[in-house]
Amino acid sequence: MIRAELKKIEEQLGNLESDFFELKQKLSDQENIGEGINSTFQRIHNLKSSLFLLDQNESLKLSYMLEQQFEKLRSGKKMLLLNALDVFLQCLEWIKSDLGLSENCKMDKEVLTEELLSLMKTDSGEIPSSKKLILTADEKALLRDARNSDLNIFFVEYPLELSIGREEYSNLVIFKKINEIGMIAVRTPEYVNLKNDQKDNRMLKVVFVTDCKQKELKDPVLKKARPFDEDLYMTQRDYKILIIEDNPVAQLLQKNIMSDFGVCDTVDGGEAGIDLFSLALEEKSPYDIILLDLVMPGMGGADVLKKIRKIENSHHVKGLDRSKVVVSTTTTESATLMDLFRAEADSYIFKPLTKEKITREMTNLKLI
Repeated sequence: MIRAELKKIEEQLGNLESDFFELKQKLSDQENIGEGINSTFQRIHNLKSSLFLLDQNESLKLSYMLEQQFEKLRSGKKMLLLNALDVFLQCLEWIKSDLGLSENCKMDKEVLTEELLSLMKTDSGEIPSSKKLILTADEKALLRDARNSDLNIFFVEYPLELSIGREEYSNLVIFKKINEIGMIAVRTPEYVNLKNDQKDNRMLKVVFVTDCKQKELKDPVLKKARPFDEDLYMTQRDYKILIIEDNPVAQLLQKNIMSDFGVCDTVDGGEAGIDLFSLALEEKSPYDIILLDLVMPGMGGADVLKKIRKIENSHHVKGLDRSKVVVSTTTTESATLMDLFRAEADSYIFKPLTKEKITREMTNLKLI
């Protein structure tokens, strides 16, 4: 079993290494990297799960830090820099060495950890807040189709005077230049909304689609355009979710449902759930939602819940910063349900769990 898991991890590390090299090439060629960031994040998440099952704590901590890096990248809080990818590749070599899969690593883990922490704290890759856009479902669908067709998506800002007339707005040079090489997908503000801003001037934000690469955008108006790397698949917040359920069938069904709301980790027992919860909290990447089975062999759900709240208190995590714990149960006894709320459960759902029940409870908790 351990040999099979090691073989799986070796394959995962190889895939991630290929991902990082591909991202380096795309960055050098100034190509869109949004889809690559999303798929690489999922690979890192899967690697982290495999390392957890093998109880490889040191490698697990590095994979957690890599996952946090890519969470920032895909959420638009950071831009990917070439030197960061070199550090990520060194992390893979260290993990290989830690697992006995390679002897090439010369980097000390403490140095790697410091470099990863430095990358997380640095502001040099921060994406300006002015670049962030709220897209409609139709706009996301259009851009997804463009990305799936291997077209490039760019974002550019253009100074706009409030005194501009409707005809002048329609004939802006930036619109003409974009239409010569591609298509405008999103532009804001539209002319009808322009007067709502009381500033003397503001920036027009445009997202456009083209088959040109960034280095081919020679026109001065478009030279400041940057790849639009936002995750186009998220329709709501991307939660970090922990499912603690001993029944493998129920666990799989719950993961399928909860994957619509974020990235899921699954464990089949209370003690394993507490270990993973504690590690996430220590790495400052806590779970937003915990779906907890009430009746399990060994440590039951009620005891797990009490332990989770005790750990949060020890880390001074309180109020809205705490994980939302939803207990799944078959009991309807009022005394048991009251005990759950005394143990500070946020909600409970009667089994069998369905997407409708979970969506309703997520709505009640104002998570969606």
